[in-house]
Amino acid sequence: MTCRPVRFSRAKLLVVGVVAFSLFAGCSQSHSPATARNSVEAKAAFVRRADKICKRGEQETEAEVKAAAAKYGLTRGKGPTSAQREALLVEVVVPSIKKQAAELAELPPPPGEGETVKAVILSIEEGVEKTEDEPALGLRQPGPFARTHKLAKAYGFKVCGR
Repeated sequence: MTCRPVRFSRAKLLVVGVVAFSLFAGCSQSHSPATARNSVEAKAAFVRRADKICKRGEQETEAEVKAAAAKYGLTRGKGPTSAQREALLVEVVVPSIKKQAAELAELPPPPGEGETVKAVILSIEEGVEKTEDEPALGLRQPGPFARTHKLAKAYGFKVCGR
């Protein structure tokens, strides 16, 4: 049996070279320091945008609570009753939290972070649902948003989830 040298056409060599390069480039790219840095930067940018949404929501809620307090005749010397606190919670705070959750859901999550971000948003929605079903829960500690606080803090949010 004689061995003949295998001949590849230039086209075959080009295809094999491109495929090999693509495979190796893809592997090294996912583990490169630049990719890791970009991932960290993307997460930090996401957290900043999300916290900005939550900060704006807190400011709007605070203004709305002050307006509602005037509606209920509350002053600094006269605190709200439990029923009034529940009403403020349902009429002002919960809608604000819902709005913030919707805005957060519209933000594209950083690469590879979609499930984690989704878990935070779902925990907000669960807290809202529990509070709407039983407003008194929203006045207790740890309350219906305890899981949200834990997840948000673990993710790195500074404003959202506090």
